[in-house]
Amino acid sequence: MPQSSTRHRPGFTLVELLVVIAIIGILVTMLLPAVNSAREAARGLQCKNNLRQVALAVLNFESAERAFPPARLEARPREYDTYCAGLQPAWPVRVLPYMEEQSLYERWDLNGNFHTHPPEVRSATSSLFTCPTRRADGIVSVETRIYADLEPTPCRCGGYREQTGGALGDFASIHGDTSLSEPQPDGDFSSWFSFGGMGTGIITSSRPKCDGYTPNGWADRIGPKHVRDGLSNTLLLGEKHIRRQQLGLFPDDPPMYDGDVLQSFSRIGGDGYPISGMNDDWGPDSIIMFGSWHPGGTHFARADGSVESLISATDTTLFGSLCHRADGLGSSN
Repeated sequence: MPQSSTRHRPGFTLVELLVVIAIIGILVTMLLPAVNSAREAARGLQCKNNLRQVALAVLNFESAERAFPPARLEARPREYDTYCAGLQPAWPVRVLPYMEEQSLYERWDLNGNFHTHPPEVRSATSSLFTCPTRRADGIVSVETRIYADLEPTPCRCGGYREQTGGALGDFASIHGDTSLSEPQPDGDFSSWFSFGGMGTGIITSSRPKCDGYTPNGWADRIGPKHVRDGLSNTLLLGEKHIRRQQLGLFPDDPPMYDGDVLQSFSRIGGDGYPISGMNDDWGPDSIIMFGSWHPGGTHFARADGSVESLISATDTTLFGSLCHRADGLGSSN
């Protein structure tokens, strides 16, 4: 009886395997940019949604209080009856109840010193204050430390300083443009816009009402009627410009609740303060500019709650007008 023959299947040669591996490598290389682009698109959308939720919290605060929250309590030079404040927590604390963070809000003393609150209070936050593109590595808070503040800052000061630790955030209020809401009083101050009642934005530094040495409310209450350009034509919040190598470091990225440091919670726009793109723009005033790490632009929320992206090439005069609540020019349409 004849034996049946067995046919052997030839295997892959080494050359064929190498070719297949090379093709797979090329395909993966081609797909990676698309995958990364899709991931960033998702992060950018989440960032935009977070900003919208914070803006809605601000609007709900206004509905309840009949005024937008003050960016911080800050005296005005030589107005000695307002000298009871300057170290209180900034506006993000005030909107916590409207972000379902009532229990955290109740642990804060709005009239107390930010720096003396317990570390666990200063470091607690809501994820809505952050942008996933920037905080993907998990840097959402910092501890108290001594910083070598040797680079130029808006105050033109340097040296070493202690930065109280706390939660970090990616959104800042629009303090206004480079002009003032009132004529500049006598005195050579290069940053008059940062004092109480002098900002041209909506969420700005406000003078406290003093009860002896303790603040009891704020004087410069801004409501919708003061936004004469219209809520849909005026910016409310935006993404901060933070250099990549300075994430979590002073002076670029200080804790957002710190009402003693303007760039912690607020920024300005206009001539000399453009929107920074995906770069490490640096200058004496860049730490109070807006900017993002998104390839498509920087997210901003208008005072009607809508959110949009503005590119870094946006005309600075137009941008300044959008930051000003009542100059009659604030429209990008």
